[in-house]
Amino acid sequence: MLIQRLISSDKYGIKCPYVMDPIGICIHNTANDASAANEIAYMQRNNNEVSFHIAIDDKEAIQGIPFNRNAWAAGDGNGQGNRRYIHVEICYSKSGGPKFEAAEKIAAQEVAALLKQYGWGIDRVTKHQDFSGKYCPHRTLDMGWQRFLNMIQAELNGASQENGELYRVRKSWGDAASQKGAYSIKENAIAECKNHSGYNVYDSNGNCVYSNGGSQPSQPTPTKEKIDLFSRVAVKGRGSKYYDWVKNLTDYTGDMKNPCCLFMAYPTKGEVRFRVSPISEGRYYSEVQNYYSSKGIYDEAGLPNVPFDKIQMRFDLPGYKIRYRAMCNGCWLDWVENGNSYMEGHNGYAGLGDGTPITAIECEIVTR
Repeated sequence: MLIQRLISSDKYGIKCPYVMDPIGICIHNTANDASAANEIAYMQRNNNEVSFHIAIDDKEAIQGIPFNRNAWAAGDGNGQGNRRYIHVEICYSKSGGPKFEAAEKIAAQEVAALLKQYGWGIDRVTKHQDFSGKYCPHRTLDMGWQRFLNMIQAELNGASQENGELYRVRKSWGDAASQKGAYSIKENAIAECKNHSGYNVYDSNGNCVYSNGGSQPSQPTPTKEKIDLFSRVAVKGRGSKYYDWVKNLTDYTGDMKNPCCLFMAYPTKGEVRFRVSPISEGRYYSEVQNYYSSKGIYDEAGLPNVPFDKIQMRFDLPGYKIRYRAMCNGCWLDWVENGNSYMEGHNGYAGLGDGTPITAIECEIVTR
């Protein structure tokens, strides 16, 4: 069981200054032989911009920072590692041996519990090395990274079986004769369903959790989860310096005065793709997406200090679409709605496209 000893909010500015919607879990080794309690206490009382969410030793797992706050642990500055991952430190890695092995076992259990809590798969688990190149988690890597992932997956498999949940692949909930299989792991059921057009995946309550074109389920389809979209721009005169990230329609990105030149966006699930047409070129630059490299660099659309007058966006998850609009000459233009194709909406782009620069953008992901 995870023990909470959360940091005082007056230390947020140093240790966890940003609100976070996590997208994964990053694994570390402490490289010393201190206990989890000592690791958490030391992290919380010093004034260094170094922090992590959980420390785990051979006896207990202790949380020191809330999961909705970032931690300075990945070594990638304001990159995705530091801003969007839950960081887990495994203790006693300096000397290794039975105490470290016991800590790793507890870590596998806690990470599996977090994956289940957030509805994630094993692909959401990464290592410190992926963000900064540092050889961390050093002893876990020495002993075998895939070995540790297998420990987590075994915990996930066991948790599914203990809970008695089965995911059934059928044409409809009421058509039991069409069933292709029943799986304790949802991802496996979805993989099977993808091989059979006209089938759905149902949980034990008859709720459709994935569809490959099957009949309308006899049980109500669950409410679709909210997917948040974060966006930001850099305007003319700022070079590559971006304004702060904006979440959904809580604000616009841009300053309503200076032409937008660079644009970035990423969702909490799925892939958003985008491209811009700079005024000086009269054509679209290549499409980019919310890919985040191990070096901590977002792909961006546009060029520094080169204004654009058109922007297109699309989103790849079935059942969702992206809507966005642009400001030109101090006025908001019509909303554009696109899914997988640019041409699903109003000319497929936001902006006037006549050489008038875009000065602000609003965007969000909504259900169809």
